[in-house]
Amino acid sequence: MLLMAALLVLLNYEEMLRLIGSGAPLAAVIFIVLSLVTGYLLGGPERGTRLAMASMHGGRNASVALMIASQVFSDQPKVLMMITVTVVLMLITLLPTSYWFGRRAS
Repeated sequence: MLLMAALLVLLNYEEMLRLIGSGAPLAAVIFIVLSLVTGYLLGGPERGTRLAMASMHGGRNASVALMIASQVFSDQPKVLMMITVTVVLMLITLLPTSYWFGRRAS
């Protein structure tokens, strides 16, 4: 998964750099963080369940998003690039967060 993310960034870095000025990556990070917090808050009374729900809500299914975007939107390249950027940011955000959750659990 990390190799795939690295290849996506390597092959599309110019388009991703163009998105930085638009505020789209900030919107993606806010979406990921709010999803994490929502999953944690709605995870129930047990801490383990809350952490699992936070992880699952924070990480969305990119393959489904790519399939829907390729069939629904007329401006496909921009939408697909935003999904790709969001997936890369999910990896950057959720991997350290999951590690931190695991360290706190033990």
